[in-house]
Amino acid sequence: MLKSILAILLSLSLTSAVQAASPITLLAQQCLPYEVLLDDIDSTDTAEKAVALERQLIGLFNLKDSVNYYRQFSINTDDKELLLQCQLRLADEFAKLAHRPNIETFSQQLQHSSSVNEQRLGQRLSQLITRQTSLQQKATLHTTEAGLKYALRHQSLSLVIGEHRCLLPSDGAAPAKIKAPFSESIAAYLIEQQDSQCRQQVWQAYQLRAKDKNQQALQYLFDVKQNLAAQQGYLDYAHYVLADQQLSSPKSVNQFLDAITDKAPAPWDIGQTLSAASPTPIEPIFSQIFLQKIYQELKVFDVTIEEVDPQVLRVWHQQRLLGEIYLRQGNTPQAQRVRQSVIGHQFGQVSLAFPGVLTDYRTQQQLIDALSDSLAQLIKGGHYYLLNTLGDSQDTNEVGQHWLSLYLSNKLLPAVVDGSREDYLYRYATQLKVFRSKLALGFYQGTLDPQKYQYEFSRSFNQGWPQAQDAIYSFTGMINQGPLYYKSLWQKHLAQLIFQNNKDHQDQKQLFATLMINEAQLSFSQQLATIFGRPISPSFLIERIQHGQR
Repeated sequence: MLKSILAILLSLSLTSAVQAASPITLLAQQCLPYEVLLDDIDSTDTAEKAVALERQLIGLFNLKDSVNYYRQFSINTDDKELLLQCQLRLADEFAKLAHRPNIETFSQQLQHSSSVNEQRLGQRLSQLITRQTSLQQKATLHTTEAGLKYALRHQSLSLVIGEHRCLLPSDGAAPAKIKAPFSESIAAYLIEQQDSQCRQQVWQAYQLRAKDKNQQALQYLFDVKQNLAAQQGYLDYAHYVLADQQLSSPKSVNQFLDAITDKAPAPWDIGQTLSAASPTPIEPIFSQIFLQKIYQELKVFDVTIEEVDPQVLRVWHQQRLLGEIYLRQGNTPQAQRVRQSVIGHQFGQVSLAFPGVLTDYRTQQQLIDALSDSLAQLIKGGHYYLLNTLGDSQDTNEVGQHWLSLYLSNKLLPAVVDGSREDYLYRYATQLKVFRSKLALGFYQGTLDPQKYQYEFSRSFNQGWPQAQDAIYSFTGMINQGPLYYKSLWQKHLAQLIFQNNKDHQDQKQLFATLMINEAQLSFSQQLATIFGRPISPSFLIERIQHGQR
């Protein structure tokens, strides 16, 4: 169904994607009238019904992935509106499907199947059905969240610098107070300003720039989500969201965050710290040469990358064709799914962007991350779309690709030097996410104690901030991920633990097969038991991660 769209889509460069409206118009013509037809699942055979349902759902999900692909580009207002209409239309269509009585019955039937793939599909369907909200709740949440994000992005926001000494030198005479927009220049100010107290004052003011606009809206969002959780029988929204995760309670998440809390440079000092630190020594390299090095390392896992032409890679695992990676120019290495690989249904397609030359450690690491992400999307061993995209939980689904990235980095990059620019940046980024994760968790539990979060801020940055709890108004992760803001930290630390525990083993292929392919469709707990040789609890993992921190 999407063949003609994808053929056009994948031939586009960034420039042509911005200029050409026709592919988005074609996409809208297919997604806006799209309907999931379930007549075929009336068969008495469970396997036949599962395949029939997959054929219907995969069309909907392919359209959704195409919408997400286009959203990364700068496009005109009309095309943005078309994509938004498509997004809402597809979400409504899935919601209609989820509320059909025969789907809930069928998901239960699948869970009692003799096929592991069908059992897992039934579990995923049940999770999605249970988490569906009403159209009115969706509309309310979408409108509120959009307003909150707009206030954070709004370029006309400005700060008032109250002290003349905190103004940067300029050619003209500066007034005692100045209204200066900092949406784009805050980083430059923090690097150029030599007075630490001025940097602290401006950084803290910047974090609160959207408080007045967002305070009432964020409280309203909290109330809506708390009501949603109460309707499902949960104490609060944090408990509701975490119930299906590996770290299945706020207590477990806080234990993990406490375990990795450490000292990092203060946010208002990080620019100066990075400027003074030396980078980890590394030679610039052409991206195509670096990719060739990655392809060579992947051969140990029986992964072969075939260059069809300069813009298209064909990816194989042993004798199985996984799909294709489409290369394009971009400022930052990143991968974007175009079509998910599903065994027996379709090959995968991924768009991989990167610059021509990787000039420093960070961009080389980013290309390894992006290629690992691409391969993870192509190689999953499930027979259904939902198995290959959702995983057991949102806080475990990307562990495999993080492990592969660590494996490749260990082969291709030098070790980060203690006290280097990369070392400071990693420590700072980690602790900022730790602090924000604690904030998000506390907010959605309704427990924002100012003294507690002033203390938590000082634990991570060794500096005080009396208004630390007001950082809830400073980052979109409060809105997008909420209580799940911790999930990337958890998965990266878990991948690091697995990598360190197994890096001296001779046979890495089994680990690759378990984490990346999972053809047997083991649960994540079963995967961990296979890797560590015995059942592993989250508390044990947290203890091991904490031990590794010291």
